Amino acid sequence: MQICTHWSDIIPYSDIWRSCLFTHSLDIHSANVLACMNDSEKVKFKGIEDSEMTSPSARKPVSSDRTIYLSRAILPKEGPLRLSDFGEARIGPGPYDYPAMPMPYRAPEIVLQVPWGYPVDIWCACDLLGLDSLFSADHTAGDMYEPAHLAELIAVLGPPPAAFLALNPEKAARFWDEDGKWKDVVPIPEKGMLESLEGQMGLPLAFVKFMRRTLTWMPDERATAKDLLEDPWLKD
Repeated sequence: MQICTHWSDIIPYSDIWRSCLFTHSLDIHSANVLACMNDSEKVKFKGIEDSEMTSPSARKPVSSDRTIYLSRAILPKEGPLRLSDFGEARIGPGPYDYPAMPMPYRAPEIVLQVPWGYPVDIWCACDLLGLDSLFSADHTAGDMYEPAHLAELIAVLGPPPAAFLALNPEKAARFWDEDGKWKDVVPIPEKGMLESLEGQMGLPLAFVKFMRRTLTWMPDERATAKDLLEDPWLKD
């Protein structure tokens, strides 16, 4: 597992969005993060050009005017990261009440269909920090995606507080009984609580505590970007 060492380069963007009344609908994940290359690394592009001439990339025409090419990997040195792909961005502080975020990374408030806002940007830390394996339920689960994802959340975060279920009692009743007990719509996977990552994966305790501040059932309990910049894990 590789942990992103430049999270501090990404977090400030959330506060920039807040000050500009700009909300990202959480299409924030590793595929939408660009790594900068300095001038000394530009020679790598010449190598790619030469390779294309001698051994062209695999390609597949998908229409009369569009061809898909196999990407060539470029590994830049460590450096600043920049967010990209703002196609799903939203202007204004919200709240919003429609689905957002790639399925495996959806914040619990979106699954429960309650209004969401800035805290969803913080939830995406699990993917940016290399912990995308925590949640894997996606569109392949079909109609069972929501219970499968919620079951993973329970396994990692523990049962949700009553206050979370009260945000949308009608939707919550599909998955929890009146006492807040999981209905076993799908089994809860044996992933282990977030705190167990310290022992299972050898992660620093300070890092696990950092993650606990980003992954919370209640949106208003989630740390802000500014809070995380002051976290001991980033300060050390």
